[in-house]
Amino acid sequence: MKSPVNQQDLQKQDIAPGLAALVSPADGGIWLDLATYQRWLQRRVENEDEALPDTGSEPLAETSPQALFCPQCGALLQKYRLSSEHSARLDRCTPCHSVWIDAAEWAALVRTGSTHSLLQVLSDAGQRSIREAETRQRQHARYRERFGADDFARLQATRDWLNAHPQRAELLAYLQKPAD
Repeated sequence: MKSPVNQQDLQKQDIAPGLAALVSPADGGIWLDLATYQRWLQRRVENEDEALPDTGSEPLAETSPQALFCPQCGALLQKYRLSSEHSARLDRCTPCHSVWIDAAEWAALVRTGSTHSLLQVLSDAGQRSIREAETRQRQHARYRERFGADDFARLQATRDWLNAHPQRAELLAYLQKPAD
């Protein structure tokens, strides 16, 4: 089978202990059969995939922004966001139940201990959650710009305090009354 990115032959290799995939020797891209991945998840030891500390590396950019085609069936691969912090996208072939993962994307999943949540990322709920997080980040950025970083931080702290307070409704009613 050939890489959907560079058309070079893929080679079978373990990308994690007990998880075999087809890997591109040229760029480290990974063609992962999701049925194989699911079987690996079911038998993996609980602490085998511990999260490594995030070293604060820069956000991942998409390394294959062009449309890719499945090396098995030729279908157009669908792009799925990896997270709200990264513009990188996983490329999935729904008919073949497989996914193309660039080397940097797999490294980020390993570094953050997220190799076990790949199916969640690829789900509708996972993608919706990522879009909602991006929307919140954009809203927060607009509020920081509008109010200033210090005032926005104070507003957030006040909102958190109000939301946790048992007399929240009364406090909000008081705040909405005109000053005496």
